[in-house]
Amino acid sequence: MELLNNYLAESAESRFKWGVCDCLIFTNDAYHAIYGEGWCDDWLGRYMNKDRPKTHKQLREEFGFDTLVEGVSSKLTSIDYIAPFGALVTAPVSRRYLMGQAFGISNGSKAIFKMNQGHLFYPLDKVSGAWIR
Repeated sequence: MELLNNYLAESAESRFKWGVCDCLIFTNDAYHAIYGEGWCDDWLGRYMNKDRPKTHKQLREEFGFDTLVEGVSSKLTSIDYIAPFGALVTAPVSRRYLMGQAFGISNGSKAIFKMNQGHLFYPLDKVSGAWIR
């Protein structure tokens, strides 16, 4: 828990920017802090066209998955219970998102998402998806 809290404190002031500090990078870095490795290191740099995310069609061509759930489930184990500490979560919490969901991380009592500046703490019972290592 301390490793995640340290990462959250370090990243609290970082502004959301696609390809630099977005929800995929935020959660991958959180995984690095907790587990020593990211959940999607091989996806970094592949979901962007210069300074903007690829389209749904381009993402399907790049990764071979039709849905976000299918892609994440190829890397992590989907769960259908309240997300425990360290679980990757998704929810429709962002004003503008590419895949219909934003990625967040569970601290065991809340889901944490990267927003324009700072973090959004969201109830775990409201997340739409959760995965564990």
